[in-house]
Amino acid sequence: MRRSRFLTALRNIFRNALMSFASIVSVAFTLVMLGMVLLLLINAEYATDKVGERFDTMRYLIPESAEADDIEALQAELIEIDNVTNVVLVTKEEAWQETMEDFGEDAAAFEGMENPLPHVFQIQIADIEQADVTLQAIENIDPDDNVRYDRDVADIITNFARVIRIAGSVLVGALLFLTILSIVNTIRVGISSRQSEITIMRYIGATRQYIRGPFLIEGAILGLTGAALSAVTIYYSYHEVQLLVQTYLSRMSNEIMITDQRLLWQIMILNLIIGVGVGFLGSLYSMRKHLKV
Repeated sequence: MRRSRFLTALRNIFRNALMSFASIVSVAFTLVMLGMVLLLLINAEYATDKVGERFDTMRYLIPESAEADDIEALQAELIEIDNVTNVVLVTKEEAWQETMEDFGEDAAAFEGMENPLPHVFQIQIADIEQADVTLQAIENIDPDDNVRYDRDVADIITNFARVIRIAGSVLVGALLFLTILSIVNTIRVGISSRQSEITIMRYIGATRQYIRGPFLIEGAILGLTGAALSAVTIYYSYHEVQLLVQTYLSRMSNEIMITDQRLLWQIMILNLIIGVGVGFLGSLYSMRKHLKV
């Protein structure tokens, strides 16, 4: 019986080839748009987080008068602050050596010069969106303005990340709704065009389940075909974009796009699930709400 319904669904697809093609194209187009928007938003968030990693460290300049015990006690206080993940002491000697290494061959010009750098705590924070709160907590421990942090840049990154999340959620939700609406309407038109065929089947005694079965399978097949087409399109399109980014922005490519193939496969699998699910449910909805079968 199931095989018979499947074969009937296939015959219906080929018998109504034009409408079936329109359904497949509609599914493929909307799911490609949805997949691309998801990839764009995920990569935008990824790039924002990568840039944010450059501003996840505050510098605390230790006064020259601080004794070893004072430095150790201060380090213990700083590590207890919420959002602080690590506090590393960089001595003035280590800082001077790193500076000379940065200058390379030009470091010879500084030979004999007294080291002007102070001891520094490098304070790493977990979330730059909480940077202001963390900064205030550090200043409460020592109000002498010894903390150095590029707050303006951090605020820009934080606000940008917040906008991406909000806009992304709204955009994905709207696009997902339009995707479902487009697929359901396309399938509904296809079923409505064969209303006379369904009416005849009812007159000769066919049960609701018997009539509905092939249409549900047909909707799932059309959804799966369109989703598979969209998955292939997304796969090759994303790879082409990756090649362009690597070619023209080779130094920044790892900070702009996610290269992990798991993300791409997850989006493709999501497309397949949505395609099959919406195709099946679209047929069910159309049969119940529009054909009154």
